Order: sequence, then structure tokens, then C-alpha cells
Amino acid sequence: MAYRVKKFRGYRRMLKKLMRVVEDYQPNWRPDEADGRAEFLELDLYSHRFFHPRGKDRKALFSALLRKTEALIAAKPAELPFCKIFLFVPEGDLGQAEIVLIYDRERFETFWLRTDPADERWILQRDRSLLTELGLSTTLPERCVLEEYPIPWIEGCVERALIWGYGELSPSVAEPDGAG
Repeated sequence: MAYRVKKFRGYRRMLKKLMRVVEDYQPNWRPDEADGRAEFLELDLYSHRFFHPRGKDRKALFSALLRKTEALIAAKPAELPFCKIFLFVPEGDLGQAEIVLIYDRERFETFWLRTDPADERWILQRDRSLLTELGLSTTLPERCVLEEYPIPWIEGCVERALIWGYGELSPSVAEPDGAG
């Protein structure tokens, strides 16, 4: 039998809070040059580590995240020299999802290309779709990558996880030949 976490006390309150956080989020659209993370602003849902919405709750939260990502892309100021926006969903866990705004072109291009053996590797997966799994649709492009990273304290052990992205994605990860 698969292990499943029960809905915990305050689950509904947590879900409503997260939906409000997503709906109310407004970036300042001004990257702070003194900040080391200037090119990488994010909406972190700050969810409880045991919060894993299922069923209609998962679908509702994912739909809200997709709508907010679409709205931010549409509302992006034209005077910004560079800004790319996408939804980042590690392991399909919406409780850990982030809407990411990257203001640096080099950072954006290298975000999806993790080919250095010292770093984790990301391998494009064509046969996976979180949208299909949840029965949702969006105008945003969807990408799924398999993340592989070594566990340093266990010789020869490699951890694997699926990561989904939606929105303005690097064309270099979109297709192997670099096309859209």
C-alpha cells in the first residue's frame, strides 16, 4: 500500500491562504542591483512541508498558479530590459511551486541547461505532462525535466526527481535542436 499523508488539521485554512497568496502576489518589477539575487525573484508559497494537495484541491491550486503566471507575463512592463517569467514545480509538488522572475539574460539561459557534471543534470522528458494528469489546459508551454544529482555522502548514489516548468522557457531546453 502506498504511503499517503492524511489531510492535517488546518488543511483548508492552509489551502485558502495559499490561494490568497497566489492571487494577491504583485512583483515590484524593479530588480535591485545591490542584491545578489537581483535577477531571480520568486513567489514562494511558504507551505507546510506536509502540505500536499490532492484531487480537486491540487487542480484548483495549479490552475490558480497557471492563471497568475499568464497574468504576470501579460502585465510585464515593456520598459524592462530583460524579464522572463515562469512557473517552477519541483516533483509536481504544488506546495513547493514558485513563480520565478529572472531579470538577467545569462542567468535565464543557463537556468534550464545544467550540463556540468559537478551540478545536477536536467534531462528533457517528452512523455510526461502534469497538465494532462490533472486534466487542465493552458496557453503556456510545458516542459518536464528529470533532475539527477549525486548524494555526496553515499558513494555512487544518484537522486532523481521530475521538475515541471510553464511560461517563458529557454528555447534551448524546449527542443533538442533549439527550436521553440
